[in-house]
Amino acid sequence: MKPENVLLDRGDTPWITDFGLATSRSSEASLSNSAGGRGTLHYKAPELWRGKKKGGPLVSPAADVYSVAILSWQLVSGVSPWGGDMDTDIIESVKDGDRPEIDDGKIDWRAQVACPELADLIEECWAQDPEARPSFDDIVRRLDEIARALAAAAAASSASAAAAKHDEALLERMFHAEAELARARRLDEEDVGAGRREGEKRGGAAHAGDRRPEERRGGGVAVARG
Repeated sequence: MKPENVLLDRGDTPWITDFGLATSRSSEASLSNSAGGRGTLHYKAPELWRGKKKGGPLVSPAADVYSVAILSWQLVSGVSPWGGDMDTDIIESVKDGDRPEIDDGKIDWRAQVACPELADLIEECWAQDPEARPSFDDIVRRLDEIARALAAAAAASSASAAAAKHDEALLERMFHAEAELARARRLDEEDVGAGRREGEKRGGAAHAGDRRPEERRGGGVAVARG
């Protein structure tokens, strides 16, 4: 199992291809030496490197589970596994229990995964002991659970975003209403002030009209001579 053997149709449905290296499950796994020695080593399980003294390569569905784990790691990390490493170094690393890393371990690949449960599943699938890896039935079940959880979280996030947008619009309307109210009050105050000033002007003019002629001429008084 490797990226080149997984094709996507127009609906993004994956199709597994290239079964040229497939081994029948009815055959004795421990005797499948030729099958264990083939394939792309970046995605090969550690038991496929088992020496002859230990029974030779162990070919089983668990080895495919390991390959799926490495492929999944590549999908979530965006990094090619064991990129730049020599073949011999990759083999020894896998046999020693090492797994692919990002930038020599300087970046935590788990931080690239949106769902911690998916990261846990990947680590279980590439367990060193093939018997400790989950079956494909279990993998499918857990992936369905993860997908449902992510869908529920996305729906909740969407609802929360919609509520936040509604609240934001409501606040904006409130601020606009308050601004309009303040403007109306200011105009009222200006009208009242203008009216008061106009009244004062009219009152001043009326008082000026009541004054005597001599006062209007500047205060001079004419004296009658007999």
